[in-house]
Parts: sequence; structure tokens; C-alpha cells
Amino acid sequence: MIFDEIDTGISGEAARQVSIIMKELAGTRQLICITHQPQIAGKANTHFLVYKSIEKDKVKTNIRQLNDDERITVIAKMLSGEKPTAAAMENAREMLVN
Repeated sequence: MIFDEIDTGISGEAARQVSIIMKELAGTRQLICITHQPQIAGKANTHFLVYKSIEKDKVKTNIRQLNDDERITVIAKMLSGEKPTAAAMENAREMLVN
């Protein structure tokens, strides 16, 4: 199942509830979710980063799997912006444990 920005228009507790339901669904089928919600990203078994680069005057879309430290940083950026705070980093760590 592929969910493309299923989290549009939700946040907080609603996003947390969606993340719980998606985690349950992932127990019996493959799920791919494109999200900007840290609550949802934090429940993933595997986290990929989609990004763009410019090569020879062409824009290319790339994807790569993140390791645990990178996941923490990316989720912290979702929480607090490009330069994550110490509190956001700690919150991101907690999201990956729970």
C-alpha cells in the first residue's frame, strides 16, 4: 500500500493516531508512506530520504536509506526546522523508541 501525504491537514494527536494505525497495517503488508509528520516517520521500520540534486544542469531526484542517527536528525528537523534544537533531537530519539 502506498500513502502519499496521507497526513495533509492533520497534526498532534490525530497524526499520532494515524501513525499507530499505519504501524498495525505494516504488520501484515508492505506500506510505503510519504510524510512530513514526525509522528508518522518515527513509527517506520525503515526511513528513506528523497532529495533533489543538480547534475550537469539537470535536476535529479534521489532516494537513500537513513541510518539511525540520520533518522533522528531528519525527524528533529521536522519538529523544529533546519537547525534542530537539543529538545527536538531528544524528542526525535523518543519517537524512534516508542
